[in-house]
Amino acid sequence: MSSPSLQLAGANIGNSLAPVVIVLGLSAIGASRRTGEVLRLTLLPAMVLLASAVTMTCVPVAVHQ
Repeated sequence: MSSPSLQLAGANIGNSLAPVVIVLGLSAIGASRRTGEVLRLTLLPAMVLLASAVTMTCVPVAVHQ
């Protein structure tokens, strides 16, 4: 069973990689043709956030058991 905090963290990290969110942000500043570039630039920070969220959730669970 997954904890609500892990689900929330995963949803927020996933939302940062959603192409529609990236396109919406870029179109607001008039740079909608840079979607691929921005998506590539956000992959590494998103993976770091995901790894830290999983670690921060799984380590306390493993220690508690």
